[in-house]
Amino acid sequence: MSADAPSIADPVVATIAGREVEGVVVDRREEAGIHGLTTEVDVATDGGRWTVDASDVEPRTHPDD
Repeated sequence: MSADAPSIADPVVATIAGREVEGVVVDRREEAGIHGLTTEVDVATDGGRWTVDASDVEPRTHPDD
């Protein structure tokens, strides 16, 4: 797995449908594609669970208290 990808239970900000959404990583995996391996993560948000490319996810720097 990519060392840059967030770990399970990490609070993150994910870009989903062009919007930044806060959530928590609930799963991650590497997928073989035409351009090699990519890391995908599943992010749970208030609006559901989304699968996104790890490059569309950043650590949340201001977690809720």
